[in-house]
Amino acid sequence: MVRFALIGDADVLERIAGFELFDNGIDDGSEFCSHVARFGWHDRSAFSHQDRRPSRAGRLTLAHDSPHETARLPVMGDTTAAPNTQWTTRRLLEWMQKAFESKGLDETRRSSEILLEHVLDCRRMDLYIAPDRPASPDELATLRSLVTRALAHEPVQYLIGEWSFFGLDLKVDRRALIPRPCTEIIPEEVIQHARRTGRLGKVTFGATKPLGGDTQTAESGAESAASSEDGVPAEEPTPSAPADGSGILLADIGTGSGCIALALLRNIPGAKAFATDVSEDALALATENAELLGIGDRFKPLHGDLLQPLIEYPGIAKAADSGRGALDYLVSNPPYIPDHEWDDPDQMGRNVKGQEPDLALRGGADGLDLVRPLIEEGPRLLKPGGLLLVEIASSCADAVLRLAQANPLLDRATILNDLEGKPRTLRAERRR
Repeated sequence: MVRFALIGDADVLERIAGFELFDNGIDDGSEFCSHVARFGWHDRSAFSHQDRRPSRAGRLTLAHDSPHETARLPVMGDTTAAPNTQWTTRRLLEWMQKAFESKGLDETRRSSEILLEHVLDCRRMDLYIAPDRPASPDELATLRSLVTRALAHEPVQYLIGEWSFFGLDLKVDRRALIPRPCTEIIPEEVIQHARRTGRLGKVTFGATKPLGGDTQTAESGAESAASSEDGVPAEEPTPSAPADGSGILLADIGTGSGCIALALLRNIPGAKAFATDVSEDALALATENAELLGIGDRFKPLHGDLLQPLIEYPGIAKAADSGRGALDYLVSNPPYIPDHEWDDPDQMGRNVKGQEPDLALRGGADGLDLVRPLIEEGPRLLKPGGLLLVEIASSCADAVLRLAQANPLLDRATILNDLEGKPRTLRAERRR
């Protein structure tokens, strides 16, 4: 899956806005955008989540020549600067980047952009369209507070309180793990599988089927592919199935912010989802996100450890015991960091360890404390032909694949690579 951003890396941006193109007389908006488009780029990092910031509808006012009160350095300032130095967008970005580099932060340029976008309520492009816009005292005060926290290695996603996952703008905070691009493999695989099996076609977003309610049929147009890009043979389509995914039941185990389940509900209008989490705080955050997205009526939060609240839900255990199963999809991004990686400072950044919840990260000595039960006990909850998808540590890939291949209920077990080419997600099917 390739997702393009309009703006590329800092060097490209500086060529566009810093300002060789402008210096060459390119000042027409349409011509500027055409140059930007030619430098289009996509994020190739599986763990880099600095470019998944929610889109901004706001626009930055071009106020180069407007009178403006100047401000001193926002924090830990440059003592050589004049007391009334005007802090423009350009100077603030340069200053933040240097400050972040001095503290060993990751992706310093993008972090600087994200914070300034948030404070100015603008788009990334606007920072470079109006590089000489001066910041107001209130904007500097807000930025000062955020930069101070960022210098203490607090993730920028928590600082701005929102992040984008699979095209959804989600509320994020310390109650749950920050959604990452590598996890988008899971909803992508489910959607492709639903299309190959004829359960999902072209749909009109917004058509919903509440838990226990009536169906509003979405625009149909089912399609199925001969095979997937990962080489998994296509499943037999189900021509009679509604093309909006009606009847699809999925469960997201350890839902956290709810990102996986909500991405699937948003893209499969007829589906319903159970979401379990041992953390009541995380479950509350996921429920808030479901309500904000307007799909809370199809999202059922269940508090408890891994599969247990699902098994205790009426009808699920009975279907499992009968051998039929109740779920079409069982998905999870469980805690999976093994102890040896957790204790290695080269592998655990300071903006992760001690910042995001340990409960959502640590997977025990071998990283499989929570992965193992999902592989051993989860398949019986799936319908024949149902799909199991579990995110894992790349260092555990061989052990995970052996576990899946040893379960007689599972078939076609494979490990999918993330955008960096690292083994990241177990994919397996319930035998028919």
